[in-house]
Amino acid sequence: MSSSVKEKITTDLNQAKEVGQLRAERIREIVKSAIAQLSSELRAGSGDIGPIIKDAISTVIENVRSKGGEMKEDVTASIEGVIEGISSSRRQN
Repeated sequence: MSSSVKEKITTDLNQAKEVGQLRAERIREIVKSAIAQLSSELRAGSGDIGPIIKDAISTVIENVRSKGGEMKEDVTASIEGVIEGISSSRRQN
């Protein structure tokens, strides 16, 4: 299941790169959306989200590594997206 999240995040990040919208705010939204969706699915099946969060953050790191100086901001945005995604899922439940 984590590979589908990784693929979704990678696809969304690549699409944002293509149109020149790969900014911290967009990264946060991409990760938030993926984690919120998955978190809801896992609650139904009571799976472990820890490894999936790790995969989400590492996927962002892999995809933004080429940006150089802004990497810290992008990684921070991905962590914020994870937190917001989990919070959003909890609020919906």
